[in-house]
Amino acid sequence: MPRRVWVLAMSAAAALAPSLCPAAETSTTKPAGRIAATPSADVPTKYSRTQPAQAGAGTSSTSSSKYSELFGEAPKATPVKDSKVTGASAKSAAPDKTGAMRAGGERTAAWSSETDNDAPLGTAAFKKAEGNNSFIQPVRHTEERAASSTPKANSTSRVDLAPQIPSLNVEWVRRSDINVGQECTVDLIVRNTGTTTASKVSVDGFFPTTVRLTSAVPKPATITDHLTWNIEAIPAGSEYKVTIKMIPSRRGELATNATVRLTGSASAAFRVEEPLLKVALKGPSDIMVGDPASQTVVISNPGSGIAHDVKLDVTLSEGLECSKGSQFVMDVGSINAGESQTIRLPVAAVKGGRQTVTVVATSTSDAGHTASSVINVLAPALQVAIEGPGLRYKGRNAKYVVTVKNDGSVPTTNVRVTQNVAEGFEFVSADKGGKFDSSRNQVSWLVSRIEPNQSVNLICELTANALGSFAITAQAANDTASMVEASTTTNVEGSSALSMKVIDLDDPVEVGGETAYEIRVSNEGTKAATGVTVTCDLPAGLELINARGATEGISDGRIVGFKPLASLAPGTEAIFRVHVRSTQEGNLRFRARVTSNSIEEPLLIEEQTKFYSDVRR
Repeated sequence: MPRRVWVLAMSAAAALAPSLCPAAETSTTKPAGRIAATPSADVPTKYSRTQPAQAGAGTSSTSSSKYSELFGEAPKATPVKDSKVTGASAKSAAPDKTGAMRAGGERTAAWSSETDNDAPLGTAAFKKAEGNNSFIQPVRHTEERAASSTPKANSTSRVDLAPQIPSLNVEWVRRSDINVGQECTVDLIVRNTGTTTASKVSVDGFFPTTVRLTSAVPKPATITDHLTWNIEAIPAGSEYKVTIKMIPSRRGELATNATVRLTGSASAAFRVEEPLLKVALKGPSDIMVGDPASQTVVISNPGSGIAHDVKLDVTLSEGLECSKGSQFVMDVGSINAGESQTIRLPVAAVKGGRQTVTVVATSTSDAGHTASSVINVLAPALQVAIEGPGLRYKGRNAKYVVTVKNDGSVPTTNVRVTQNVAEGFEFVSADKGGKFDSSRNQVSWLVSRIEPNQSVNLICELTANALGSFAITAQAANDTASMVEASTTTNVEGSSALSMKVIDLDDPVEVGGETAYEIRVSNEGTKAATGVTVTCDLPAGLELINARGATEGISDGRIVGFKPLASLAPGTEAIFRVHVRSTQEGNLRFRARVTSNSIEEPLLIEEQTKFYSDVRR
């Protein structure tokens, strides 16, 4: 190195050293490892700074005291602001020949006048400084020496969206002319061109020994052989700017360098998918009973994720039939987002009225949906009624009228009507083609067609042959409607019809002769007569010999009675005899009386017998 350049470099280093290291030894004391040099005549002495005397060589002060001595009062910090990212990227490490840090942390004081990097030189015409006949040498535009540091994001597993990592660019921008001995301004700009906030950022600024720093806004956190700014966070798309003022002491290339550090972090945005299910039913809403009521089930996934293990739980109302039953589960599988599947559900209507189809869609996720379809099944509504006597006596005929009505909204055909014949009855006749089936004890009719709200009457006549209570039931059905029935009850009772005959066994009878009266009590009814009692009145002229019969006879003067007969069955007869003797002649009347619990009025009969005398007069 030529002596002149070397002396200039050492003079500049001596001038800057007090600014960067206020606690160093005074100029009268030679620091260890350094060579004292007298400034050359080519270097203006007005740019030199007298080092104030300090006590204790090699000691250091805090960052704030260093800044106060370098720049004075601390300026307000420049806030982080959003900025469109510009500028070229720079290397994250300081270049070797522009004040790079050597091993051990020392920084070289000598600068090469040669240009080693690729940035072009910018030449500007400036006036000569007073008292200096040398022209200012070309200087490098600092905005063309921008540096950047893009931290490498940590390796992460595959995510659904692009990895979210910060990316920092460091740029030096010249804000004024840069002349020897004059204060100039440059900006150190740190931009976050990444997609997430950069946290815990540290920026180190390195300056050659040929400049004297006068201020930095905001102030650095630490001052050693370089300046350090600590930034809490730089949001994505924002920048952090430091405005630095300095005075260069030599012409030529003024190379600044900056490095950036940040806490390594990475974030990722995972897309959360939500599978959804939607069920829609399509099918006829109004059909005739017996017609197909097939439904089309459309199961779709309007969500953003895949719905797995989709199942359809189908429930049919009572009036609908399917080959799989009234309730069953259908496996659909997986349905991608935005896709749908169509399933045909074969259903038949077997009963009229309001019928429903309910489909519940489920999956392994929480996705689910329920849909219902209402089908109005039009069908004839058959109604049947039967009318008959509530009481009939045995042997009497009973007439029954069966009424079949179509209470629906459509005609009905092939209506089958039946009526039973109870065990105690006998079939007599049936109108409108009714036929009696003796094997089933049943009368049946076939009605070809019944219009809506129309009624048909069918008549059947039976004979009551047994006592008791009997149910007579009528049923009606067609090809599509379920069977309907109605019934009535007929009580069959019997009546006890008592009759009495009195016969004199001998007539006429001589006086003093004997004769007998035979009393015959018959039950010609259908019910047993109970409490049958026979009493007789003997006229004057007759004497009782004895009384015998179905029960024991009792005599009370001229009244002859028999103990009550407990029961006299229908079609049976009870005989009572009264044996008498005549004591006088004449036509004498024998009177018999019958009472029973089954008759309200007693039966009375008189029998006249002639008694004569053989004495001639």
